[in-house]
Amino acid sequence: MIKREQILISLIFVFLLVAIYLVFTSKTIQKVDQSNLTTANVDIAQLEEKYQTQVKKIFNNYEKLIVNNNYTLDQIVQIKNRLLNLQVPTKFKDLHINLILALTRIENWLMNKDETEKVIAQQIIDQIKIDYSWINN
Repeated sequence: MIKREQILISLIFVFLLVAIYLVFTSKTIQKVDQSNLTTANVDIAQLEEKYQTQVKKIFNNYEKLIVNNNYTLDQIVQIKNRLLNLQVPTKFKDLHINLILALTRIENWLMNKDETEKVIAQQIIDQIKIDYSWINN
């Protein structure tokens, strides 16, 4: 019987230690202020709008170069760097990655003259135009 009592006392002691640990390490729940959420939503909307206008401008510059078929590696790198310097909203991360990927493939084509790189880049750009119709306006 004494052994059972020792085990019971040990379990109660461990339980109390765990309870005390949880009390000291837990954080209090704070009520979310709705005005902050509204401000955050406005900030996100403004970021998305700003991103769209900047990408349209950069994409139009890219399209002009492609139509004229007179572009250099430096010009493509400059366009890619302008894109990389943008702050990207979560909503447009896939678009951004695909644009960078397409420009990287164009770079590879200009350096290695591998036509498959150019074809893949054009396929990516065509898909972007389909998925994000606002980019052509």
